[in-house]
Amino acid sequence: MVAKPLKLRAALITAGTIFLVDVFFLDQGILTLGLGLFLILLHLILAGIAFSRDRDLFRHRLRKSLIYLLMIAAVFCARSLNYKIAASHLRLLADACNQYRAKTKHFPDQLQVLVPDYLPKIPQVKYVLNFWNQFTYSNHTIIWVSFPPSEKTSYNLETDTLTKLPN
Repeated sequence: MVAKPLKLRAALITAGTIFLVDVFFLDQGILTLGLGLFLILLHLILAGIAFSRDRDLFRHRLRKSLIYLLMIAAVFCARSLNYKIAASHLRLLADACNQYRAKTKHFPDQLQVLVPDYLPKIPQVKYVLNFWNQFTYSNHTIIWVSFPPSEKTSYNLETDTLTKLPN
């Protein structure tokens, strides 16, 4: 009897789906961390059971664990990149507001007045596909929320200070 080749396709599809949902919709990392650790633990337990009976199955389950570990690392790298992008977009908005102030002697009442003279458009906070991915502006302060009801970050134009706000 010829052994059926072991495939990693299901693990790759599962890891890819979790990655896409977490990075582009939720932007939290908690989904990936929780599911990823569960799947890693499950496959390590199953690998331990297969160790003495079937070395190919043992290696296959270790590979699946590695896929989920790499998924967790990729999500947290993507989140880190997204936060750097958010900081860059915040700096872009702040610079445009300061240019507006230099010309008009006051900060804008709303961000939209910066378009098109100072910015081609108001940037999104990060590259994610959710509805809270916009900067808000009030009292010369730019605010963005990473994931309701998660942390809020504000940048006060008058004092040039960046602050993490309580929920």
